[in-house]
Amino acid sequence: MTFLLFVLLEFQFRVCDFGYCKTIPVETAVIAISSCESGDGHHFGTIDWDAVSETNDTGAFQFNDRTWRWLTGRDDRAVDAPHSVQLEAFRKLWNNGYGHKHWSASQKCWSQWLEIKDGRAVER
Repeated sequence: MTFLLFVLLEFQFRVCDFGYCKTIPVETAVIAISSCESGDGHHFGTIDWDAVSETNDTGAFQFNDRTWRWLTGRDDRAVDAPHSVQLEAFRKLWNNGYGHKHWSASQKCWSQWLEIKDGRAVER
């Protein structure tokens, strides 16, 4: 008799909007990119939703204002938007790993957790 064991590894993200917080499951890429873009770049899971870079990119995923407006249609900046909106914009641009080039400047960092296969960023 053969037994198969399936293990689903799921990461959790704490998202707070307007004072209400919840924990949601997220993909490895969400944590990897945010750890490199707004976190410390060394520890998986570090994040700063309110990060502002020297180049004025903002939020957990460091969107520039032009890209942010294009993705969301909003007049605010990523840093001023609810966490769930930042996450939704990331997922849209990330495009299931095919949009990894939008974060090519931090690829050296996030490649410790993700790799490129067939033009798509996937979990190592």
